[in-house]
Amino acid sequence: GPVSKLDVTGGDITLGTNNKFLYGVNTSAAVRKLIGINDSNQVGIAGDGQDVLFGTGQVSMQGNVGIGTAGPQSKLDLRGAYTAENGGLTQPIFNIISTNAAAVNTGGTLQFGGESGAATSPYGFASIKGAKQVAGADYSGYLAFFTTEAGTALTEKMRILANGNVGIGTTGPTGQLESNVSATGK
Repeated sequence: GPVSKLDVTGGDITLGTNNKFLYGVNTSAAVRKLIGINDSNQVGIAGDGQDVLFGTGQVSMQGNVGIGTAGPQSKLDLRGAYTAENGGLTQPIFNIISTNAAAVNTGGTLQFGGESGAATSPYGFASIKGAKQVAGADYSGYLAFFTTEAGTALTEKMRILANGNVGIGTTGPTGQLESNVSATGK
């Protein structure tokens, strides 16, 4: 059993400056594992080049993150089995869900962006939104596609309604495919 209030077997523990707690130092392989608190009161875990920093409302990592896989192949790699339930509805592998109160036009949004080379960078170039289509206790939803032109705000370009109608340049298509585009393409 332990012979003191702190008994370390098979590893090193170093209490150092800046509120850092270092453990498991392997000097021959230059492997350090660190748990600590930085000057911004962020808790960090580091080791073998796979650093994780937990801050206020954020998690910052170096390398790839995998959920459902031990070998992530991209910055975020999500994997899971397809599951059908409730008469054909699917249990998704990934959810984007708004926590706002139920309201028309409220739902999850996925945005695509990158460095713009302009004053506002990074910038959102396009997005896809799944939202509530009608008021009240109703599950009807639509899928909308947004793009931006020359630094303008994202604007909706196409919508697929709950009944399957598709609108290009309109948010309320009355037929299976409705296009409201001018001769100039806008």
